[in-house]
Amino acid sequence: MLLLNFCYKPSSRDAVIEERYKLDPKLNNLWSSPTSNNLSTVSSSLQSSKLPPVIVNRKSTSKCFLCKKKTGLATTYQCKCGSSFCSEHRYPEAHACAFDYKAEGKRLIERNNPLVTAPKLPKI
Repeated sequence: MLLLNFCYKPSSRDAVIEERYKLDPKLNNLWSSPTSNNLSTVSSSLQSSKLPPVIVNRKSTSKCFLCKKKTGLATTYQCKCGSSFCSEHRYPEAHACAFDYKAEGKRLIERNNPLVTAPKLPKI
């Protein structure tokens, strides 16, 4: 049987979603015919079901975090604390950065320079 890509994807996507979230049969009936009586059942069943948390991605802003000055593509500086700054506030001292650069430097040195020790017994 020849399945075209655009025909096969929706059915496989629905199967994956149903398998992942294992929707209640009550919810499947409610989606087809929403009424005011069903809304209370939907809210109670949604509260009882355990869905994974929704992760909201922060869109990158083109404004300085401190002074709210509009920055261009070349003048936006991303700090290790996760915020973007203008050229005036790009240094950690200028914006009171909470990132621990000293600990990060120690961690990088330990990772890049493994401990070298001489063998305790000479090889014969």
